Amino acid sequence: MSGHPVPAAAAEFGAHLRRLRTAAGRTQKDVGAKVHYSKSQISGMERGRRLPLKDLARALDDVLDGHGELLASWYRSRAACHPAEGRSADVVRSTAYDGGGTRVSDAAAFAAGMKLLKLGSELSYRRISRRSGLPSSTLHEICQGLRKSLPSTVQVEAFLKAVGVGEPERRGWLEALTRIRVGDPAGNERAWLRRAAEGGEPDAVHRFARDLLAAGEAREAERWFRRAAEAGHIAAMDELGTLCRKGNRLGEAEKWWRRAALAGSAGAMNNLALLLHMEGEEEAEDWHRRAAAAGSLDAMHNLALIAEERGRPEEAERWYGMAARAGDDDAMENLAAIYRARGDLPQAGLMRSLAQRLRAED
Repeated sequence: MSGHPVPAAAAEFGAHLRRLRTAAGRTQKDVGAKVHYSKSQISGMERGRRLPLKDLARALDDVLDGHGELLASWYRSRAACHPAEGRSADVVRSTAYDGGGTRVSDAAAFAAGMKLLKLGSELSYRRISRRSGLPSSTLHEICQGLRKSLPSTVQVEAFLKAVGVGEPERRGWLEALTRIRVGDPAGNERAWLRRAAEGGEPDAVHRFARDLLAAGEAREAERWFRRAAEAGHIAAMDELGTLCRKGNRLGEAEKWWRRAALAGSAGAMNNLALLLHMEGEEEAEDWHRRAAAAGSLDAMHNLALIAEERGRPEEAERWYGMAARAGDDDAMENLAAIYRARGDLPQAGLMRSLAQRLRAED
């Protein structure tokens, strides 16, 4: 495999690659075939033996639908091994909002940061457009500071994902954008969050609600979650449903979870399914299946439990297998129990070992 012998720096990338692959339910052989590498080469990357070249990291990100997360992990690993090279690609990732208090303080500086990120990614506007779904003309305006107003949160987040900026750095850029929008680039955090929320943007309202909930102000948080949910914010609908469930307002919880589920939230689908199952509703299993198809490990596990309850052991094993392949250690333990009961002790031992290793890594 082409690359550089940098095991320490490659460890983060390898772990991230493994998580994405198992979450997608793909084998090393399957992923390798997609990028024209062998199973052993993919295994070597996952174990941190070598860091691949950037084009391969980008190809793996595309194959596994990483939305730029894997590429961002590659940049961090590369920068750790070659600080001088990594700096040009990552320089502005830490300046949007870092521990030392350096912040992007105005629209011009924000646009300059976007331009540097674009250059560091070495992607063309056309390639970024395909990844982000944004027109090339819009991307050009964002990076050159040609817009009369600031870009939207949705546009900036799509751009950042497309050029490989990881979740913590994306959050910093989005916070910087919000601060500039409300005219308080260095102000009190709770105060600017409130001002942004009062501006009515659903994402800002949701973030303020979560801040309130983390501070223990559940009643006030619910009011803001409701405002975001009513404006169509899917995550807010799901979280509002959870608050209603905790308050034993089951009808209202069902309403919000159903709205979020119909909008595509896998977590809300699973929550709705659990509530309907508790109430004995026949549609519960259908929602579990929809949630599992959308990638919910909890739903896969729940479907296995339901199959066991209903005397369908083969189906239970199939669902446990799907959850285990996606990285669910509890499902691995349950599979180990099934193999042990069947007398397949080597397979049971292997599955138990995998579960223990996964827990140790966490």
